[in-house]
Amino acid sequence: MRVEFRKTFEKDLRKLKDKNLLAKLREAIEAIEQADSLDTITNLKKLKGDDSYFRIRIGDYRVGLFLAGETLLFVRVMHRREFYRYFP
Repeated sequence: MRVEFRKTFEKDLRKLKDKNLLAKLREAIEAIEQADSLDTITNLKKLKGDDSYFRIRIGDYRVGLFLAGETLLFVRVMHRREFYRYFP
């Protein structure tokens, strides 16, 4: 799949200091780039309310995604206590 990153995602990424989390996030991004469809992506769950919003669970953190055609947009990455408050 085609992958793009929003500025908010990049800003959230700069705030993260946990090396293990960053490594797992890198693996998730690489897996998404190689995936043929949404069904093959692990830990991906559709959010209620809109068909285009998804999240990936990585420990206590969540990655917010938006599907626009064949492109998966990385929108946010935050701790779960903040994620559901600010995304989508």
